[in-house]
Amino acid sequence: MSETVDRPIQNLSAIFLSDSPLSISLRTSSFCSLSSSRHTGQKLANNRMLQMETVKPQPKGYVLSECLGSGSFGTVYKARSSTTQTGGESSRGNYVAVKCILRRQIVRYKESEDNLIAEISLLKKLKHPHIVELVDFSWDLNFIYLILEYCADKDLEELLKKQGHFSESETKQLIRQLASALQYLRSKSIGHFDLKPQNILVACKKPNPVLKLGDFGFARSFSVEDKAVGLRGSLLYMAPEMLLRRQFDPKADLWSVGVILYRCLYGRTPFIGNMQSIRRQLQAVRGSVPLPTTLSLSVDCRDLMIRLLRVDPKQRIEFDHFFSHPFVDMQHYPSAACLARADSYAKMAIAADEAGRVHQAFLLYREALEYYMPCLLCSENVCWNRDDLRDKMCQYLNRAEALKRSLANRDPKTPLTRSTNQVDIARLFSVCTVESR
Repeated sequence: MSETVDRPIQNLSAIFLSDSPLSISLRTSSFCSLSSSRHTGQKLANNRMLQMETVKPQPKGYVLSECLGSGSFGTVYKARSSTTQTGGESSRGNYVAVKCILRRQIVRYKESEDNLIAEISLLKKLKHPHIVELVDFSWDLNFIYLILEYCADKDLEELLKKQGHFSESETKQLIRQLASALQYLRSKSIGHFDLKPQNILVACKKPNPVLKLGDFGFARSFSVEDKAVGLRGSLLYMAPEMLLRRQFDPKADLWSVGVILYRCLYGRTPFIGNMQSIRRQLQAVRGSVPLPTTLSLSVDCRDLMIRLLRVDPKQRIEFDHFFSHPFVDMQHYPSAACLARADSYAKMAIAADEAGRVHQAFLLYREALEYYMPCLLCSENVCWNRDDLRDKMCQYLNRAEALKRSLANRDPKTPLTRSTNQVDIARLFSVCTVESR
């Protein structure tokens, strides 16, 4: 085996086996040049297909089935463990996606090797319900294999092509899931830099789509004041500072979120055309991208889109404000942290109630219920017991209603006129929106 072919595998092996965090250095050579990739992409894809016809990927321990997608350097297959029996209940839900990357192709292009190293080093550190999980990693003489979590319903782009666009309520659910993933990445000081519907996979469509952010080939670590140069990502979702000045920081991801939000609502991106055309369109924008008046959107939705789609990154919404924006409201996003906040408020409410501080107890019960409700209604697989949570909420809701009557000059010890073990959303809404006297 030649030294040239061995080199990237040694690098990749060191990254995968090491438990120490990898600091991805800022190197201009690691940034994918959009202009060069346009000219070479099709040629690379054609070469890869010719090689794949004669050399078949055979990841150890997995049996490949249908092809899920193909790019310049490899192909993604649906696969299952070779130890899993087929045709029965035991095989359901045990699929993975295997990204098969040709070694002969990857060693020819330094930036592609850097991107692959970055993708593996980042994915192995990430564990989040809205980020595609790296299950395993291996290689053989011809291929590098990334064994990834399988998402059964392809990607957000496919959904958009079928449906055209989404309602505001549907879009809000999707954007909040994406925001959850970005908030986690932000806590790890990681920028994605290639956010687009094709890289947002759909794990399931019913009753509500569950999104998984994938493809970390352009991702990188950053510090608070970190700036980078070059082009990363996809043209239609690329931040203006990249296209116009070839400089960017993590706020480039927020522009991409704005374009995704726009695409979900209007069924198209704000700008279309080649690079020169989009540059001209961006240069003509003053402030924020104008929004069409064809849809009746909420004030919060329009406000967020305007603040995300500001051409000047200095005027663009900050990450903290994005996460706390009323349209996103990550504080009330169903999660273990949200549940912990609810429990904390409930504990304070009980203490205030026992001390006879009626008004304070009511406000604290109301706050707790506002945090509990999204956790109860969450359609995803969660780490809490919904039945236990429902019982707890019923208890607090009943007490909050009694306190509400007390605040209206009624005796809080008077029994409720109805006994219930149901969490009635109308009742909860009444409690959570009341103007306390």
